Amino acid sequence: ANPPVDIVNLGNNDINGTISDIEQGTLDGNWLIRATATGGGGGGDCSGPIVDWLTATPTSGSIDGGAQTTLTVTVNPAAGSLVPGPHAAQLCINTNDPAQPLIVVPVNLTVTGTPPFTPCSGGSDELFCDGFDHAQSTGSIVSGTINQPVVQNGDGSAFDFATGDYHGYDANISSDDINLYVGGSDGSMYVYWYGDQVPPAFTDFVGGVVDAGGVDFAVLHSGDTVGPDSIVSGGSQPMTNWLGGADGYVGVAFYDEISGTVDYGYLHLTTGSPFGFPAQVLEWAYDSSGAAITIP
Repeated sequence: ANPPVDIVNLGNNDINGTISDIEQGTLDGNWLIRATATGGGGGGDCSGPIVDWLTATPTSGSIDGGAQTTLTVTVNPAAGSLVPGPHAAQLCINTNDPAQPLIVVPVNLTVTGTPPFTPCSGGSDELFCDGFDHAQSTGSIVSGTINQPVVQNGDGSAFDFATGDYHGYDANISSDDINLYVGGSDGSMYVYWYGDQVPPAFTDFVGGVVDAGGVDFAVLHSGDTVGPDSIVSGGSQPMTNWLGGADGYVGVAFYDEISGTVDYGYLHLTTGSPFGFPAQVLEWAYDSSGAAITIP
């Protein structure tokens, strides 16, 4: 043929015919037999249900032949209310490659339980009798682990220090202290402080610890102190110092609804580049006496 036959898009060729045409001798040429598979490579036919606990970023895009890119996969057991034990799902990628129109990657997850903690059992190191099994105290220091991602959408994830409750943003909950979420047109991480939800006398004293510039929230590290001498801001704005990827601590001054005072604490946070996601909240602590707390 002139021009050469387009074997990728057959509809672009000047002459098309049927098998019967060739049998009758009215069309000369070579046969190209093409089959389209209904499954695909990678281990399955993508027949499983959509799950809430598995997400991938980005969700779409293009890449040149021979090149590579990174796809970030996040597992959030809490989003799917997963019980301890094994769980399975499939990560399904549709492509325009005729040889691999569907790539299926199996995902296997094992959820492990946390050791039980019984409050008010008579020990001297317990502060709350509220049933929160992830909050433990040593003297006036209350701490716990979270190990959950920040939900990557406009609602994000919120945390209440006094109760140790980490959850998706809920407009009906007014006791939260910090809310991390996706804001702005570029999908950057933003923060919201609940200064408008605390008694007016405390509004100017709650928020996050800022850096030397007095505006952006600092990335604190071991040995840094959060307390009455810290400069805090309650501005709801981008987490500028965290957007390029960081592993550190967010210093927080918050209104403790249990004691009715301002207490000081921190969240251990890891973030990704270039917009702060994916992000993971690892652990938290605060001093329930209202004194300053030093990051260990």
